[in-house]
Amino acid sequence: MRTLFATICVTLLLMLTPTARAGIQTKEIEYKHGELTLKGFLAWDDASKDKRPGVMVVHEWWGLNDYAKSRCKQLAELGYVAFACDMYGNGATTSDPKEAGKMAGESRKDMKAFRERAAAGLKILADNPMVDKAKLGAIGYCYGGTTVLQLACSGADLRAVVSFHGGLFKPTADDAKAIKGKVLICNGAADTFIQADDRKALLESFEANKVDYQFIDYAAAVHAFTNPDAGSFKLDGVAYNENADKRSWKHMRTLFNEAFDHTTTGDVRNSSGPAPTPLTDDQISKMDKATATKEWVARKSYPQKNPGTDAATKSRLDEEVRKLREQMDKGPR
Repeated sequence: MRTLFATICVTLLLMLTPTARAGIQTKEIEYKHGELTLKGFLAWDDASKDKRPGVMVVHEWWGLNDYAKSRCKQLAELGYVAFACDMYGNGATTSDPKEAGKMAGESRKDMKAFRERAAAGLKILADNPMVDKAKLGAIGYCYGGTTVLQLACSGADLRAVVSFHGGLFKPTADDAKAIKGKVLICNGAADTFIQADDRKALLESFEANKVDYQFIDYAAAVHAFTNPDAGSFKLDGVAYNENADKRSWKHMRTLFNEAFDHTTTGDVRNSSGPAPTPLTDDQISKMDKATATKEWVARKSYPQKNPGTDAATKSRLDEEVRKLREQMDKGPR
């Protein structure tokens, strides 16, 4: 019995150790736009060595702070390589609304240069060896939401663009026609920062030029509804909304699964592949101890590695685990 227990423990350890050692990695990346030094933030999961889709994150008008970095880590947990670009230079951040407005306004004085600076960040992501450069996306929050829409209008090679409570504008016909990928605009239905005329003009331009877009309003949500710290800024019309935050994130994931050719609605990552194939009672009864142990471990560990496993598959695996455990004690007939 002790030998059997030791065999199981060692086998489990060998199978699960690679996943346990792997984790979310991050690092700061310095790059340039003209003479300006920019400091971006990269996040990825080193559990996978395969190329994967890349998603650029553009910060709110506060600059590349911990909130934008946390979204990068979340994307990495889904299996993407995520890069938060720096639109202000030198990683500048602030919590002062007046200073934030000044930095945002300064960055947008020259719209051509503004788009080029966003494109410089996208190039850093696309050139990363972990990234499948044919599968790029971009998301942005508030100021960043406007930025990713402008980047899409520049003709950037993006399969998917998501704006969370971003400012709206009227794209020209050329701008709209230049958009190559799918667009999702997640908007607070009660956001007083959004002008009705801007909204109307953007939607009319998208419709006229056949942009593949979704525009979703979230009930009772105001500006910055995805940021749990939004209330700390003490600004009228700015507040967190948990429902809108969670729903918009799910909508983003659905869009990415579609745009990047993923067929599941769960995470991009599925480290152990398809579920183990079904075993008949006859197959199990003929297994020796080593084979039964191997099959037991594969079925026992699969749901842990794949949290999205459906109920029917879990039930089937649990039953096979029970039968294999009995076979490990009995041996082949």
